[in-house]
Amino acid sequence: MTDTAHPSSFAERARSGPSDVIVVGAGPAGCATAITLARAGFEVVVFEQRSIPRPRTCAGLVSPAALNQLEALGLGQPTLSRFHRIESIDLIVDHRHHNVAWPQHPDLADHALVAPRETLDASLVDVARACGATVLERHEAIAPLVERGLVTGAQVRTPDGELHEFDARYTVIADGANSRFGRSLGTHRDRSWPMATAVHSAWRSPFADRAAVEVSLNLFHDDGHRLTGYGWVVPTGGPTVDIGVAVVSTSAGFRSLNTTHLLADFARSVAMHWHIDPESCERPPMSGRVPIGGSVGPIAGPTTLVVGDAAGAANPLSGLGIDTALMSGTIAGEVLVEALEADDPAALQRFWRLMSDRTATLYKVGRLLDRINGRPRVFDRLAASLVRSDRLAETAVRLATQSLRASHGGAPEQIYRAMRAVSRLAPDA
Repeated sequence: MTDTAHPSSFAERARSGPSDVIVVGAGPAGCATAITLARAGFEVVVFEQRSIPRPRTCAGLVSPAALNQLEALGLGQPTLSRFHRIESIDLIVDHRHHNVAWPQHPDLADHALVAPRETLDASLVDVARACGATVLERHEAIAPLVERGLVTGAQVRTPDGELHEFDARYTVIADGANSRFGRSLGTHRDRSWPMATAVHSAWRSPFADRAAVEVSLNLFHDDGHRLTGYGWVVPTGGPTVDIGVAVVSTSAGFRSLNTTHLLADFARSVAMHWHIDPESCERPPMSGRVPIGGSVGPIAGPTTLVVGDAAGAANPLSGLGIDTALMSGTIAGEVLVEALEADDPAALQRFWRLMSDRTATLYKVGRLLDRINGRPRVFDRLAASLVRSDRLAETAVRLATQSLRASHGGAPEQIYRAMRAVSRLAPDA
């Protein structure tokens, strides 16, 4: 995929007057926003710092919730059918295995997909462009334009290094977990809340066509205690499997943890039954720190919204972020459509409430569990229970994949309601 915008035409466009919306970042969150706005007939310009496709620190697991959202955004079966289908999850604790079928849900698919992020992001950009959005690759939004305290656009560096000012009525910040653009406007992570760090790579395996994801709770610190987090092996359909580890900051010794060494140890631990050579990965490991559980704010200003990883939207129990990125981007697009149609910037303040309605309680439970699981003895007992109890295993998977059923009387929902009641008595997790 190549960028077709010529610097001179870009300069002319920048001088032609404000766009309705600019979006900083062309990941799932930014594209979902752009697609929603473009479908409604509004002018939206997306600035992406790098060329697409580009590598991302992500295993590419598309949950049923994310799958539904991708279909709603316009990714049809010709695209989705290219991705590898996942039917179940293998939970592993010590030497015990427990296979959990993908949770049934009345409104969601009964399977997940594995979509390489390079392919998924490029497909979403194609849809955004087909809907009428302008996506400019290798254009870096380096700083906001501010007038009388309001963000009025962005200063943009073009591929040849020229700087231009691009005006817009509204700005959406979707530039990922590090979000330099967001930080320049004052967004910050609540450091009292948990965060996660992850690292992964790919190895060749003859079992890359398996239909089950492996999730292992056998991650240990050098001193032998179990870490709050998990290792994964995600079959991609061939010829490789994605192997990675994710650790939550509530783990004892988190600050001194070398995640690259942890990944190497984990790859060796799974080498035999996946038939991989742990010393010969297909690409250098990629790592990153990910804010989770809605820990970044503020996510709405008078003329700005923050979405996806830039808003810390990933699930605190699993670190999964594609579904929450798509959800937050779509909600942001809908709020902006309302603001533009009514010529009422105050509509943007609904964004925080809509996001809170969808995630606040679940994420508070997740953050609380992250804190509780940070105690090695407690996590040891919980981990052992997960592979002995069908109910607990299904509950953990439903929480991790946001597939709880509304008004349902099943065991997972009952356990969640009990945890939700406890969380109300706790200080903000």
